[in-house]
Amino acid sequence: MRSSVGKTCPYCQYPIKPDEPVIECSHCGMPHHRACWEYNRGCTTYGCSGVQRHGRLPVAGNQQGSDHIDLTDIMHEPEQPTPYYPQQPGYQPAESEAPLLATSNSLAGSGGVIGAIIGGFIGLSGGCAGCIPGAIFGFIIGALIGGFMLYGIIITVTSGIGYMFGSVGGQDAAIGGAAIGLIVGVIIIVIGCCKQA
Repeated sequence: MRSSVGKTCPYCQYPIKPDEPVIECSHCGMPHHRACWEYNRGCTTYGCSGVQRHGRLPVAGNQQGSDHIDLTDIMHEPEQPTPYYPQQPGYQPAESEAPLLATSNSLAGSGGVIGAIIGGFIGLSGGCAGCIPGAIFGFIIGALIGGFMLYGIIITVTSGIGYMFGSVGGQDAAIGGAAIGLIVGVIIIVIGCCKQA
């Protein structure tokens, strides 16, 4: 039997001391601390299929001059399933935002910044005191326009498609097709703005 003292445990990366109980993998021969082997339920060497087998582990003072256990004579048992570790308390995964709502919020922020810049310049033309109210008013208007711009595009496209299909049947059918397109656009917006479960 060879000595494992001074070798590095592949699991914890600490050297094996003379007084520590050691388990040596019967497949690759790599020594492990007993606690590391038990915690991992087998060998931690990359590519090794050594698994923990039931048997007697060393007890302090019960060894006969040996610093490791040889498990080569123990029959193989099937691998045990990976233990389940519950989610950490207090940790909650972030809720995902619906893509349409996220895009609309992004456009609202951009519109607000652009509106503030334009409003500030327009307010500046009326004097220095006018640039602050102009920027605030421009930010509010820009945010509203930016937020609703995506919804307007969706409704315009669906109404236009409905109008084109309806125009084959005449003016009344075209208006009916546009109305159906408007309803479809609103349904798309409602579905797109709902939070994903």
